[in-house]
Amino acid sequence: IPGCMYGEENSCVAKMCTNLVVYLDKMYPNLIPNYEPGIEFLGSYMYRSDTAETMAVFDQMYTDTGTDANGASVADFKSGFQKYVNRQGYTANYIRLMTWWNFDYDAAKSAAQSGKPMAVFMQGYKGVQITESDGHDFLDYEITNGSHALAGFGCLEVNYTFSDNTTRTDRYVYGALAVSMFEEGYINIDEVDIDDAYAITIS
Repeated sequence: IPGCMYGEENSCVAKMCTNLVVYLDKMYPNLIPNYEPGIEFLGSYMYRSDTAETMAVFDQMYTDTGTDANGASVADFKSGFQKYVNRQGYTANYIRLMTWWNFDYDAAKSAAQSGKPMAVFMQGYKGVQITESDGHDFLDYEITNGSHALAGFGCLEVNYTFSDNTTRTDRYVYGALAVSMFEEGYINIDEVDIDDAYAITIS
């Protein structure tokens, strides 16, 4: 997945928009004209990290979303992302992934399975990287108390059985975290307060 990190600390919405554009540019190439966002390698598509082209997208998104010292809101995201996409000759469509103000994980899974990226907004960011070793998962966390936005590209459910035979199911969104420690990783949807979320299509 894209993992663009370029940008100021308070600019997570513009970073999220940049990663969404880079992801979608593979299918809608005029989003970043004359640019190939990744390369085919051993049967997989590998997205590039920060480049001059993606940094230019960030700079434009920073302006289009009206990002300032306080960051940007969900409304700023929707209008700014639409403004950028319209300029490139497309239209963005937003499919809300909330039911009665709760994150609809089943809808998110369906969106991810159909290739739709997600814009996820939360309070109390808690990013996770998962490392598997000898039949165990090691969870490495990065935690902040502030609000955050990330570009999501997949979902993962993990069922754990512990030594005392108790069980637990963790439900994750996988995406471009765009924070200081982790380029990409997971958020456990039961450990953060998701304020709003959208699947995105382009036409």
